[in-house]
Amino acid sequence: MKIGRGIIQSVQKSQRWAFNIATLVSLIFSAASAGMWGRSYLLDESWVFRITAKTRVNDHGRLQETHVERWLESSKGELIWVEWESDGPYTSLDLSPGYSSDHHAFWMRKPPNRARLSLDKSWDAPGVIYDVIPFAFYSKTRDGKQLANPGIRSLQISWWTILTASCVLPVVWGTRRTAQFMRARRNRLSGRDVPNADASQKQKL
Repeated sequence: MKIGRGIIQSVQKSQRWAFNIATLVSLIFSAASAGMWGRSYLLDESWVFRITAKTRVNDHGRLQETHVERWLESSKGELIWVEWESDGPYTSLDLSPGYSSDHHAFWMRKPPNRARLSLDKSWDAPGVIYDVIPFAFYSKTRDGKQLANPGIRSLQISWWTILTASCVLPVVWGTRRTAQFMRARRNRLSGRDVPNADASQKQKL
């Protein structure tokens, strides 16, 4: 029985430690999110990744290489991830890899611009927007290659959404600690009242 109780206590202690560490990480992340939220209104920032190659089968049944450009940017209270697939040099954005104090997904942020895009998939929720424009070859060719309309995938998340999500664990931790403090306080107060009650009973006797 003692061994089983010891195992249960060690597991509970490990769970408390894991929860406390996760809460600390969430608290740091929420502070960073709040800072990035404010910073995004002062400065447009983006991080562009290196172009990768992808092979597709065009309408003529031939293998054709496409270029995929990806970048992450923070601008006007939004964090945006974009994947742009093009047919090569003709519709490539040709962005320089690395950090840049600029934004590239400006055409997707405004509702009128989004309405003009031929979206294949779109999911719009408070604080989160996901859009997909399909990559598609068309009949015109150049230099022996078939041209294509670029394919775009984008995920746009408001910084306030990230901040709210990262505050969940700290709020739960604070609620638990407050409940534990109030419970311990009630126990202390009830413990003080018991001797006084015993003393009053002895005086009556």
